[in-house]
Amino acid sequence: MSKMSIKTPNSRPTLRTSTVHGLPEVLRKLGHNPSQVINDLGFDHTLFNNPDNRITLAERGALVEHCAMVSGCPHFGLLVGQKNGLDQLGIVGLLARHAPDVRTALERLIRLFHLQAQRVQIGLTVDSGRALFTYSIFEEGVAGNHQVGDGAVASQLNIMRDLCGPDFKALAAWFVRPPPNALEPYRDFLQVRLHFDAPIHGLEFSSSWLTRRLPSKDEALAQL
Repeated sequence: MSKMSIKTPNSRPTLRTSTVHGLPEVLRKLGHNPSQVINDLGFDHTLFNNPDNRITLAERGALVEHCAMVSGCPHFGLLVGQKNGLDQLGIVGLLARHAPDVRTALERLIRLFHLQAQRVQIGLTVDSGRALFTYSIFEEGVAGNHQVGDGAVASQLNIMRDLCGPDFKALAAWFVRPPPNALEPYRDFLQVRLHFDAPIHGLEFSSSWLTRRLPSKDEALAQL
């Protein structure tokens, strides 16, 4: 088994707002005014104008949890995560996109993910022909972690599709949360076996995908 991970710094935990960039659009589709909902929680409605704006982990969690409550959508975080992929990871996502293969791309994401979010760790475990792309939050007492975890797994699926192409197929999705009342939104988007009450958030897939060559490799750009 090989395992890769990155430790995040002990500074005040913040993250780029790009991690929830789809939040206003999801609110709008659910019939709510994003500016009003965001302002009601004490945030400026221009928060999402720049993907490099930063908020704390607690603020991100509270915001997603509040939106889920206001919208009456218990899988709100899952919908927000569906809007994320490599493009929302900024220069870190660009570096991954120009890796020679999928494994190298994920290694780059893991090594540099602290630039995207602090006190959040992504990792890759490979064993017996299967790979598990994981996501963990290391900040205690943060609201909305179930919502955020749902979104993280949805984002992982999009990242793997960005790297491998639309034919990518996962095997299972893992969630720390207990089973939700409605499983259909999870089944419809992920189309894999679902595991709840798991020790970690993650996406499981065949390790054979890790050797896939990326179509748009530009090592000169990657070095820059």
